[in-house]
Amino acid sequence: EHVELHLFHENGKQYDLVKSAHAQFRQADRSLYSDGEVEIILGVPAEGPPPGGLVSIHTSGVTFDGQGKAVTERPATFLFENGDGRAVGASYDPTAKELLMKSEVELNWHSPGSTPLHIEAGQLSYKEALSAILLYPWARLEQGPARIEGGDTIVTLENGVIRRVESQRAKGSAEYPKQMLEYSAGHLVADVSADGAIEKVVGEPDARLVSTTAGARTTITTARIDLEFVSLDGESVLKRALASGRGVVESRTTAGPAPGDTRILRSEVIETLMRPGGEEIERVETHAPGRIELIPAAASARRRSMDGERIAMNYAAGNQLETLQAVNVSTRTEPPAQSPRKIAVVQTWSKGLRASFSSKTGQMQRLEQWEDFRYEEGSRQARAGSAAFEPDLNRMTLQANARVWDPSGSTSAETIRLEQETGRFTAEGKVASTRLPNDPARQPARGRNADSGLTGLVEGNQPVQATADRMISEDGQTRIRYLGRAVLWQKGSRVQADEILIDRAQRRLVASGSVFTEFLDQEPGKRAGPPEFTRIRAARLVYTDAGRLAHYTGGAALTRPNLKVNGRELRAWLAEPDEPSRVERFRADGQARIEQVLPDRTRTGTAEQAEYLALEEKLILRGGDPQFVDSLRGATRGVELTYFLNDDRLLVSGQAKQPAFSRILRR
Repeated sequence: EHVELHLFHENGKQYDLVKSAHAQFRQADRSLYSDGEVEIILGVPAEGPPPGGLVSIHTSGVTFDGQGKAVTERPATFLFENGDGRAVGASYDPTAKELLMKSEVELNWHSPGSTPLHIEAGQLSYKEALSAILLYPWARLEQGPARIEGGDTIVTLENGVIRRVESQRAKGSAEYPKQMLEYSAGHLVADVSADGAIEKVVGEPDARLVSTTAGARTTITTARIDLEFVSLDGESVLKRALASGRGVVESRTTAGPAPGDTRILRSEVIETLMRPGGEEIERVETHAPGRIELIPAAASARRRSMDGERIAMNYAAGNQLETLQAVNVSTRTEPPAQSPRKIAVVQTWSKGLRASFSSKTGQMQRLEQWEDFRYEEGSRQARAGSAAFEPDLNRMTLQANARVWDPSGSTSAETIRLEQETGRFTAEGKVASTRLPNDPARQPARGRNADSGLTGLVEGNQPVQATADRMISEDGQTRIRYLGRAVLWQKGSRVQADEILIDRAQRRLVASGSVFTEFLDQEPGKRAGPPEFTRIRAARLVYTDAGRLAHYTGGAALTRPNLKVNGRELRAWLAEPDEPSRVERFRADGQARIEQVLPDRTRTGTAEQAEYLALEEKLILRGGDPQFVDSLRGATRGVELTYFLNDDRLLVSGQAKQPAFSRILRR
């Protein structure tokens, strides 16, 4: 009756106190058994009053053996300085200083200034000498919104305070008002601060972290993950996550007009920094070369990827990507999965890159690349000091020594804008372009080809050079417009104007404003000598390849060796395409005037119309009272005057009402 045992420790300064209302002593196995309630108090001082917070155990059906070990299979409750607990079945070995809770284990651990820690496990073994608690075969730890679950678990104590939790096959989670955080690994180690808050979690191998918000879901997988927490209002909130070894960060939008777009970052080392409060991502950066993939949910959108170093992604509120930066990058843009026409893959390279995104939709708004920029889209390539891409307009702007080229030619300028959807591009500032002839094997008879150029004014079998202040190419480069001090030349031909339009589909060239053209007069079989040119000035020129006609209007002036022709408009017919682009015939209309200046004389013809045939060197004046004046021979009038420059013959045609008239000078 009223049993009380004092089981002294080896040092004799402390003992474990056991109290029971009734007990039976079994002499055979030297054990003491109490079927009723039993209270065990551990570590009572042998002298002086006992301090507060001693560990006490309350249970029933306890057996004590000769060594002082206590065992029960019944429910037991525990009270200690920083908490309480319960279990079904327990044993305590004072010699080994080990407490075993056999099943249905629950512990509540209270640390000053922090949220209580709740522990559940299949079994618990407290080894006082090691300051360790072993939980197995499963364990669950909860502290405020945070939870860790796993297999075999070790809890390390320091001065009675939990400082580390190690768990096998573990997973953790933390549920905040705006975020759900989940993590897992084959082995998880959590360090706890002196005030009981989780400071750091390390998981490896096969570590995984998932952050879910109203607008996005972000998943990190890696060989090892290091999570750093800070204490906020007594709770642990995530501050930093470091993925080491085969790191992958996958983020998918779950709200907005285009939900489902996925962004994937891969690198050996990836660091994620959280905003204050731990609920939203502030920045993600790599400490090793990495790769980003942007996978759209819509089949009509393009898939993009980027390889680079020192990749950094900054996030706006709601875990929406705001900016992306990297160095030594290469990008790749795939054609849409569903596209009405064939679209080439686009690749770029540069030293630096920066992309900005919409904080509402997460869609990319602008992409900038600089320093040694290179571009490739099918057969088209480009270089520039810098480039900017605007996805909404599908437009790329190249600046600083920009150059674009393909098998058909090249263009260089201070600024070049490429519209990827339409193929249209605009060049501005010191524009220089070269158009190469097509493969002769693919040229039809007589050199005519809708893609080869204008085979009369600008020969299709020769390179074409051009300069201007501005250039616009569209419709698959079938319409090319040069503006501002435009000059177009090829071999012996030149066109100069304020504006030049080449329409390859219509096989037409239009030049406007201070038009000047120059053609090399190289007749077949003519002996080599100083080059001779036909030069024409006018306000406007329209050349059509059908008929090989160049039509000058707005006042035209033609000059060639010893010959000048003026008229309100002038038409020039060029030689056949298999011959040099020389003028073989021209006609001036409207107050036409033609003048031949020789060393010994001057010949002048005036009429409403003047026509000249180059091969025959024949001049025909008609309409408006034609007149031909020779400074040595005199003047002649008639209905039509025909003069042969090569043999100095003049044919005069008259009629009854307008007879021919000549005034001959006597010498």
